[in-house]
Amino acid sequence: LNANDIDAASKIIAGTARSMGITTNG
Repeated sequence: LNANDIDAASKIIAGTARSMGITTNG
């Protein structure tokens, strides 16, 4: 993975968590 992959994955994870009602920091 490169930095762009990690950044994209973190945004996907954050979006998924948010859609499930879990708040994330960052």
